[in-house]
Amino acid sequence: NERYLRQQGIFHDVRIVIVPYKNAKDAVEVHVYTQDVWSLLPDGSASGLNNFSIGLEQRNFQGLGHSLKNSIAYNANDPRQRWEYTGRYLIPSYRKTFITGQGILNLQRDQKQLGFKVFRPFLTPEMKYAGSIEVGYNDFRLFEFTTDSLTGRSVRNYFWSQYVLFDAWIGRSFKIFFGDDQLRERARFVVALRHSRQTFYNRGKAVTDSTNQLFQNTRPTLFSFGFSNRRYKRDLLIYGFGRTEDVPLGEMAAFIYGSDPAELGTRKYVGLKFSKARYMKAGYLYSLVNLGTYFKGGTTEQGVFSTENNYFTPLHNLGQRWYARHFLNVNFGRGVNRFQNEYFNISGHEGIQGITSDELRGTRKLVVGVESVFFSPINFLGFRMAPFVFSNLGWTSFKGEPLLNARPFHGYGIGFRFRNENLTFNTFQVRLSIYSGIPDIGQPFRAGFEGVTPLRLKDFDISAPEIIPFR
Repeated sequence: NERYLRQQGIFHDVRIVIVPYKNAKDAVEVHVYTQDVWSLLPDGSASGLNNFSIGLEQRNFQGLGHSLKNSIAYNANDPRQRWEYTGRYLIPSYRKTFITGQGILNLQRDQKQLGFKVFRPFLTPEMKYAGSIEVGYNDFRLFEFTTDSLTGRSVRNYFWSQYVLFDAWIGRSFKIFFGDDQLRERARFVVALRHSRQTFYNRGKAVTDSTNQLFQNTRPTLFSFGFSNRRYKRDLLIYGFGRTEDVPLGEMAAFIYGSDPAELGTRKYVGLKFSKARYMKAGYLYSLVNLGTYFKGGTTEQGVFSTENNYFTPLHNLGQRWYARHFLNVNFGRGVNRFQNEYFNISGHEGIQGITSDELRGTRKLVVGVESVFFSPINFLGFRMAPFVFSNLGWTSFKGEPLLNARPFHGYGIGFRFRNENLTFNTFQVRLSIYSGIPDIGQPFRAGFEGVTPLRLKDFDISAPEIIPFR
């Protein structure tokens, strides 16, 4: 259907038109109109001949809709590894099965990865079965924080960790036999079962009940039972610059239960998820609530409660082909009895955008983001421009510390986004920002130029049973 074709990333827009066939009551012609985009996506950066990266992605390889990406990087000043390589091949749908296959090879300084994944999501309510199988080898350079005894400041220490991953799940959907016609057509009950194994090698660190628990071997088996009701509404000028955007509406609820016979002892897991979105006269509102925890020996372990709320206003016509839309995002999270070196970090895309800081950490967080985007008629070589203003406000704290008593981290400023909807290039943006309340930031004023991956609104499909993420 139109929505599925638009998601492939090789079309600017799609329309499917049904035309009655002449002199036949039981036949029609199906007309599929597609507006293609340039499917070759270059990428790269350079600060000189001794430090550069270059990449190329073909999102319609051999005209099959497959995606092939290759990139290399070189840094002559890094003694660990001068050359880096990243490769990925993606088959979005094998024949008429809607089964997607993907292979990844990363040979980077801080990450070595080889992985294969085959999966089939619940794309439509008519699909009865979904699932996936994934196998992979991962070698990561990770870090942990310790406190310097002289200065009292956090010190980042690096180490390597290797593990092998196996992950598989299968789900079955069932029709709803109550409610109105629309509910019976679009809503489904879904049951799913998942099993995964994460086996570490060469950890180089002792794993005990009080230290380095994140690196224990795990074998969780999870079961979920959920309800999903979703539909879509077409809209424009949300995250795109004129292309049709499919906005999800509906609700989803899921209960997750499982057992993990981990290296440090068997644990039970219980989780709940609920999300809902709707259009109102005042705009669009999406809300998500997550709650999950392990139980071991009568106590909770690695618990998390989080909520995410995203709102945007209707499109305002400012005249002279200028339009505006305003966005508000409020995210809260709280960890309960988390392991050593588990924390939220609200810098970057997780909160205070445009910076990366180890000081914005905690087991509790509250982030408020406001942004106003002005879609303009200005067009240069096919690239449309959208000025924007933004403000990000965030708090973090550790256990025993009040969340809102401390001075908030703050970032605000203006920027300009540029995008050509006929190309697969990411949106480019120039950002001028001022930051306050952030330790060791140096210069509070920063200017940046970066590519921005197009955002997608969150959907209401139920997929694999999962441990509620702590992020």
